[in-house]
Amino acid sequence: MWGINKIKFIFISCVITKLITSCDANSDKPQFIFTDPCEMLMPTPDSLKYLPVYDKPLISSPSNPNSPIFFSNEIVEIKWDLPIDLWNSELQIIELDKPYDCFDYQKFHLLNNIPTAGYGNQFVHYYQLSPYNGVITDSVFVAYRIRTTDISYPQKYSLWTDVRTFTIVPLANLKKDVITVSYDFNFTTEETGEYYYSGVLKKDNYKLVDIAIDNNLNLDKIRLIRPIEFTTNFVTKNENNSNPFTRIMLGFNEDFEINKEFYPFEVFADVYPGSYEESPVLGRLYNTNSGNFISEINDYDLKVAYKLETVPEKQHEIIINLTYEVYSDY
Repeated sequence: MWGINKIKFIFISCVITKLITSCDANSDKPQFIFTDPCEMLMPTPDSLKYLPVYDKPLISSPSNPNSPIFFSNEIVEIKWDLPIDLWNSELQIIELDKPYDCFDYQKFHLLNNIPTAGYGNQFVHYYQLSPYNGVITDSVFVAYRIRTTDISYPQKYSLWTDVRTFTIVPLANLKKDVITVSYDFNFTTEETGEYYYSGVLKKDNYKLVDIAIDNNLNLDKIRLIRPIEFTTNFVTKNENNSNPFTRIMLGFNEDFEINKEFYPFEVFADVYPGSYEESPVLGRLYNTNSGNFISEINDYDLKVAYKLETVPEKQHEIIINLTYEVYSDY
């Protein structure tokens, strides 16, 4: 009896070991443990298996839950963290005409572990639909995964992350409004000694809810808002009738990373008014046509940084007119 039970125990142990490690006594394939739920339906072929060396990246954005929604030409920031002392990563991205499911997992296998994006020192990928395909009329469903790698030869890798998804929706499905919001600043100038700006102004407690109320918009239905134009009106000037500032910069987000040593916020627009240029002075926007400012306007006050033409401690007033496109559900 013990002999029969022993044989059964050995047999069951072998089956369990094979299921867990995908190995058997006649196989030299490396241990390859997946976590992606689609592995049960569409397992990775043996020819694509390799020995993972590093930990997988940790994806931080777009945030869960799957699948967050973006709109038309909006840029999507795919951000992740890599293991300590590693800098390189690879991405695989596929675009679908229907919501991603496990049958689409095989499309990643067809890429043969070759990245479609992400090379070298990278922690973020800026995804955007190709403008050459024109304006989309149907939703595009995007699936992606990432793995850690290095610069050695031959290269070593982590396993691929579980597949994450997001959706790009046509703006044509939304109602469009164009509004202009005026921000009035009446202040005494200062000189902080910073190279790129002399002082910073802030429009306190005027957020998206206030803009919606003042422009008869339904806050709960707003899906995208972005600046499309801004002008500056100099209500006051210097004694010689010249404009008091050589540069004016606009921004909302103060929790930013790029150029933080130079600017007090993330700059999305600026203007260099001529000394005697008449108001209103048209400013320049930085790629706002591919952004969505809902979170910025919800979370932060509008800020203005100025560079003085003359001495500080003078009373001045400027009016910033920001024109926004607002897209809402019907």
